[in-house]
Amino acid sequence: MNRLLDGYLNHPGIWDVVICVAACIGLHYGADIIAISSSEVSSIQTSLASTAVSLAGFIIAALTIIVTFKANITAKRIDDSANGMELLFNSDNYGRIVSVFQFAILELVACFGVMHGAMFITNMLTPRHNLLLAIIVLIIILLSLARCLFVLFNVLSVESQTKPE
Repeated sequence: MNRLLDGYLNHPGIWDVVICVAACIGLHYGADIIAISSSEVSSIQTSLASTAVSLAGFIIAALTIIVTFKANITAKRIDDSANGMELLFNSDNYGRIVSVFQFAILELVACFGVMHGAMFITNMLTPRHNLLLAIIVLIIILLSLARCLFVLFNVLSVESQTKPE
């Protein structure tokens, strides 16, 4: 399980695309059974755009907290780290943590842009295609949020761990 999570966290963009393509293939054949009007799609697009930009702000705040923690911890060798936080921030994992948050911010801002762009051209697309686009954006938002919360909770849980003797 850890190997799978490491692969996902090291290459989230690839895995997000794979998951979205799989969802598109599945939804392409099942989207006809979802009865939805153009006004409902417009409302969904607006909500997803707002959600994406709000979550980008949340992740920026979480990244700020992590960077602030790092700034307050003196640089030491891994063997000299006194607690879990020092060990984490003095290891190579700090860069991976920051990159997970940075990529999520980029994904969410892109989702915001895509949803706003879709609102401008909503009449050029069929309701089915608008719905598929909204579902893809929803999947990306959920994956980004889950990834960031997983990393954030793991960073916060490190504080309770002590250095092995």
